[in-house]
Amino acid sequence: MSIPFRLGLRAKLILWAFVPATLLLLAAALISFLAYQKAVERLLLERDEELTRLAAGQLGASVAEYADLLSVEARSPDMVSAEPAIQRGALASAAKRLVLFDAGLVLLDSRGAVAASTRPLLMGQDWSDRAYIRQFLRTPATTVSDSITDGPDEASAVAVAVPVFGAQGELSGALVGMFKLGQTSVSTFYGDIVRLRIEKHGDAMLVDGHGRVLYHSDPTQIGHDVGASTVVQRVLNLDNGAQRVGAVRLKEGYGESTVAGFAPVPGTSWALVTETSWSALAGEVGFYTRLLGVLLLLGMVAPVLFVAFLRRITQPINDLIVATQAVAGGKFNHTIVARTGDEIETLANQFNHMSSQLRSSYANLEHRVAERTSELAARNDIANVVKRSLDLDYTLKRTWAQT
Repeated sequence: MSIPFRLGLRAKLILWAFVPATLLLLAAALISFLAYQKAVERLLLERDEELTRLAAGQLGASVAEYADLLSVEARSPDMVSAEPAIQRGALASAAKRLVLFDAGLVLLDSRGAVAASTRPLLMGQDWSDRAYIRQFLRTPATTVSDSITDGPDEASAVAVAVPVFGAQGELSGALVGMFKLGQTSVSTFYGDIVRLRIEKHGDAMLVDGHGRVLYHSDPTQIGHDVGASTVVQRVLNLDNGAQRVGAVRLKEGYGESTVAGFAPVPGTSWALVTETSWSALAGEVGFYTRLLGVLLLLGMVAPVLFVAFLRRITQPINDLIVATQAVAGGKFNHTIVARTGDEIETLANQFNHMSSQLRSSYANLEHRVAERTSELAARNDIANVVKRSLDLDYTLKRTWAQT
């Protein structure tokens, strides 16, 4: 006959109440943790995007200030004089006030030829073939170049061109101010970028419309072509339809994750790209992430503590079952120790009292049985003697033997 399988009380409590609740709580905690991480990632990306956009806007404002300084000088009547000497004098005078343009100043006529320059070797050159000058001649307005080689000794530079109008409002030419580019350059242009403090946790990179690096936190990268970068293609809109302002999380192989923010610089063809260590960004909210992780860990440890607590509750019941079976087998010395401070302890004490009473009763019963047995044995001996004394033959023989 097979013995039916039965679950104990503790097993039933764990199976039907604790296990489902624990699984649900762990699932909820895990989902909350993952959702929190997603929310943190989204907020950090939005934050980096906004910071990059604001920095690009400030950089655009700085470029606009450069153009305003040039425009003030471009409104001088001497700049549109028909006398080349007067134009050269006006430009030389302006150069004293515009020393921030460390690659020099150039005054172009309406056809794009150099009419005056702080660098005499440029006199008479035709600049109408420069892309930014062609754009300027088509639409006379402030124009900012990409990386060009019009700096001293054909060094890399960037230029800002503003229109010079005649007395009747006609286009007379352009006043061009240039900044040097390169590792060793220390200029107002680079100083304004550094003052933006956009590389607090990582690197910053300024690229022109063709993906050439104008500025980088690592000066050795200046002049390199990074147009193949996915982020640069997006911000320069080389990847048609891509959003030009944004932030993405990048994972390079097995290295550390980074967040790349990107935004175009207003009024230029340039773009600003920032790259920040993910751990540096996440460190700002790391306390809350660690706190949530600790809570999740506690949620996993809590089941173990609950099982231990449940064992403390159910163990006296198991002891009571064993003790009951022992008493049923006649072992009245079995006692239970339950220091739970509740009804189970009271029940254990009552059982111990009952067991003690049974033990006393059983001992008393055994004593009475022994006494009764002794009495019966004595009476049996007396009866045997009386019986023998009533036997006549036995009495005569015994008397004869004594005489």
